Amino acid sequence: DSNELENLFFVHPTSWKIWSAFPHVLMIDVTYKTNKYNKPLVEIVGVTSTRKTFSVGFVFIHREKETNYTLVLNCVKSILDKCMHPRVKITDRELALINACETVFPDATRQLCRWHIEQNILKISSKIITLDDDRNSSRILWNLLVGSPTLMAYTENYQRLQSMLIKYPRKLVY
Repeated sequence: DSNELENLFFVHPTSWKIWSAFPHVLMIDVTYKTNKYNKPLVEIVGVTSTRKTFSVGFVFIHREKETNYTLVLNCVKSILDKCMHPRVKITDRELALINACETVFPDATRQLCRWHIEQNILKISSKIITLDDDRNSSRILWNLLVGSPTLMAYTENYQRLQSMLIKYPRKLVY
């Protein structure tokens, strides 16, 4: 109605080919108004079978609303043509984006982005844990837990983290 461009989706032809070969994991994040036009930039990233990330595409959107995100995800879906759809979608806690993901890719498992989880943990740690040494120890133990290569290592690292955080029950619950 305003005769202005509201959403702009772009993808490189090589990214299109890679996305068609590796459509299993879809990561979506938004950079907020850091460009000349003050428009949110949606970055869509995929993962290869060798765990290398690649850019699927980028979208400038007019607003961070569910309808805009649905449009974005339908564009992503359309470039898959007849390929399988993603099995996993990774986002932050942006509810409009989460809802759009559920609408467009309802069968994909949703996961919260590890980086965003870590940022939340760091923020809560700074409020709850007052000693720098304990804060550093909890961060190190958290990173060991997240990087655990096996279920046995995960269990051991979780027990270590639990025993360290026993004096900080709010952090342990979080």
